[in-house]
Amino acid sequence: MGEITTTLNSSEWRIGPYLIERELSEGASWLASNPAGRKVVLKILDSDCMLRGQLHPMIKDRLSRVRELAHMGVANLLAVERADEQAYLIWDYVDGQTLDSWLPTQPGTT
Repeated sequence: MGEITTTLNSSEWRIGPYLIERELSEGASWLASNPAGRKVVLKILDSDCMLRGQLHPMIKDRLSRVRELAHMGVANLLAVERADEQAYLIWDYVDGQTLDSWLPTQPGTT
């Protein structure tokens, strides 16, 4: 199990082996790099998702369904990990516009 750490005298922040680069959006989503330098998105799960130190069975079921999704427009869920009793999701990082910034540019979506 990893840990959430901040290095003293540095702005370096890690969750498990992932180096946090910046916050992506409100809601505990972070752009991070794995030890090989691959960019990923970490989504920290609320503590309500845990039950006696493990992921709640309902959350496990929903995550297994998400993993079944396969579409070029959907980021892949790579893993579910824990650090310091905090669970987090690891997603593919897809560089580009956010849905919030793209939608207003599309006819009929306002």
